[in-house]
Amino acid sequence: MEPLHPLTDCENCPLYNNAEFMGYDSPDHRADLVIVGGMPSATEKYNGGFCNTTSGKLLSKVFKHHGKNPTYYYTTAVLCRPEDKKVPAKAVVACRPRVLAEIAAATDGPVVTFGNEAATSVLGRTGVTALRVGPFKRSDWIPNKVIPTVNPYVCMMQEARFPDLVTDIGKIFSNGKEFVEPDFEVLDTPEDALAWLYAEGSTTRLHVPDLTMDIECTIDKDESFGHPERHVMLCVGMKFDDGMPRVITDNALNAEVWLIIKQMMLRCNVVAQNGKFDLNGMRPYVGKQKLGFDTMLASYCLDERTGTHGLKYMAQEFLGAPAYDDEVKKFIGPQRDFSKIPREILYRYNAYDVECTYLLKKYFEVLLEEHGLTELHRFLCEASDMLMDVEYEGITIDKEYLDNLAAEFDLSIMRKEHFMSLMAYEVNPKGYTRGDGINPASPLQIKKLFMDLGIRLDSTDEDTMLNVLAYEKPFPNNDELVRKFATMLLEYRKETKLNGTYITGVKDRLYKGRINSSYLLHGTTTGRLSSRNPNLQNIPRDSPIKTMYIPSRSDNSFINIDYSQAELRTLAYFAGDHYFTEIFNDSDRDVFDELVPVLYPGAVKPQNHVDKCKCDECRLWKEERTMVKTYVYGLNYGRTEFGIAHGFGIPVEVARGHMQKFFSVIPEIVNWQKSIRKMVKDGEDLVTPFGRHRRYTLLTDENIKNIMNEALAFMPQSTASDICLRAATRFNQWIEQNCDYENHPRIFNLVHDAIMVECHDDEVEHITDVVSNFMLQSADEAVEGYVKFAVDASVGKSWGKLS
Repeated sequence: MEPLHPLTDCENCPLYNNAEFMGYDSPDHRADLVIVGGMPSATEKYNGGFCNTTSGKLLSKVFKHHGKNPTYYYTTAVLCRPEDKKVPAKAVVACRPRVLAEIAAATDGPVVTFGNEAATSVLGRTGVTALRVGPFKRSDWIPNKVIPTVNPYVCMMQEARFPDLVTDIGKIFSNGKEFVEPDFEVLDTPEDALAWLYAEGSTTRLHVPDLTMDIECTIDKDESFGHPERHVMLCVGMKFDDGMPRVITDNALNAEVWLIIKQMMLRCNVVAQNGKFDLNGMRPYVGKQKLGFDTMLASYCLDERTGTHGLKYMAQEFLGAPAYDDEVKKFIGPQRDFSKIPREILYRYNAYDVECTYLLKKYFEVLLEEHGLTELHRFLCEASDMLMDVEYEGITIDKEYLDNLAAEFDLSIMRKEHFMSLMAYEVNPKGYTRGDGINPASPLQIKKLFMDLGIRLDSTDEDTMLNVLAYEKPFPNNDELVRKFATMLLEYRKETKLNGTYITGVKDRLYKGRINSSYLLHGTTTGRLSSRNPNLQNIPRDSPIKTMYIPSRSDNSFINIDYSQAELRTLAYFAGDHYFTEIFNDSDRDVFDELVPVLYPGAVKPQNHVDKCKCDECRLWKEERTMVKTYVYGLNYGRTEFGIAHGFGIPVEVARGHMQKFFSVIPEIVNWQKSIRKMVKDGEDLVTPFGRHRRYTLLTDENIKNIMNEALAFMPQSTASDICLRAATRFNQWIEQNCDYENHPRIFNLVHDAIMVECHDDEVEHITDVVSNFMLQSADEAVEGYVKFAVDASVGKSWGKLS
């Protein structure tokens, strides 16, 4: 076998004779740095090299952003381009000697690796998302500093990755931050803990110090999102101002020590990372405490992308800290049980958490002030205080109803498995056992069944099954069975997902008869709340699952207070719209009723119309009203005539005509949306009345459609969500000030534009008025009284039976 390059092990390369050889260059001069890509592309070959490709041109812009213009030599982890664009690990290994030799010949400077294949080639490690974090890396094979980062081509498809590329390229030109390992003291007796706390109390009496805190219990707060009270407290890390971190162990945490900690927290500015976890974890010992500064929320104010606000990520990226959690990962196992960590290592880890949280606070508070985001951070900290109560109290579960529902789901799922196996047996009696022959959860088995029916599938996901059902021609082999199986498979997957999340998932998470969902203030780019374990904001509207959520006492009720068309009203405010605003400001008028004749000239609402009436007139009116809603609610998401035509099976010309009529009555909104598109193209931030920013850093042909649709939705959606969040925060503060009794009203859930409250039956009317007033007041402030908001309230003895 003739090798394609003198230094490649082509004999052991799976790409040899199975991929297109793209040729190679050799360094003919020294360069400032070397860049290693994954596999070669045709555009590199025919456009005169990497620098002339779209990725190369993007890299040049990033260099220019940093005020640099370095010379570089470009190579790739492999020399051949597989047709399926998948590079086997063995191919990377076979080409590694060539890559390392080219690096040695080209530079003594840094090496930048684009993507997983390049990182594997130079570092022997993969997983670039985690690998890129923090200072430069070292290779076992070369002396150069190595900077792994995301491939520029990926950034063109996924705009959210572009800031990572910009940050990582900046590491080429800096020596990085020098992190000083913190000294710390472990306090293992109550006497030692009290002596230190009393000493700190006397020295900080004349000012309000920062008190940075971090707890360690038997779960990892950044990943587990469990209720901390369920888990054993292992230690508490504390640091006053810029003093040395102290770790108070569980041996030292007696009642007297907790009392002094409580007193210190009450008079200090409490600083934490994801503070509602730590403060709720200490709540049984110190009562409810207020959060002064949260580094996670500060990071989120400055960068609304998700997945970049964990403490370890930020400590490495912004402070130059080592990956100090690597040591603990050896011990915690898949359950992430921190009690398995040797105490000496755990205490060091806790001290690092405290020190890094403090340093990040100092780093972020300057940036928040510079960018005018201090008030947004304060707003989110207050919201976090409110969510502490929601999470801590949780929601009561009707255990008997849950058990019965679990049995119903199990039976329904089992029946579907049986019927699908019968269908498989009908298709191929020799290939399947009657009634027990196919696993619907196995994509391979589903593909095999469809292949037996003469249908080749590349995927078995939901979109594929919907495409099967939407296929207009009859399938040649048993068309009825194909469609019946695809329908049942979709139903089966929906049921198993609901069962796993809301039935067995709730059973696993039950604690004192309740479940305690975790709410994420930093979980979306728009600022909308998200929740998990379980997700209480995504239960299907009419699902029987909601009925298992009940008040904690038989003489209590649930109240749901929901904004009516909040996003549309905020849109009217932003655009200075007249059409919608006039309708919203008159409580006797209905937006959709008035728009039906606009889109369908001559349409008249039937007298005494009711939704359940099935007469021809009422049915037609209802269909037309539904279509109107599609156009209205599609406003914020850039829905086009093509999407509507496809979704409703109507001609594109008809959909286009409807949109033109609709847009003719809302010219201010049309112009506002044009201005939003222009702002995004000009690189301007979108900023809401609450100070949230949406930053779009890279527009390409590949991502511009999605970005523009998201941009149109951002301002109304984010603002409507924050209006509700502020109202909930104020109501919770009202409870603290006015309801000092045991069975006081409380928020038990928030769902986007709705606040859900539990209170005593005798207080339902009063509490409904109080919450409604807070909601209307919050909205009026946000839109400066331009458009009136409205709320609807419903009451019941379970979430599923509100009326």
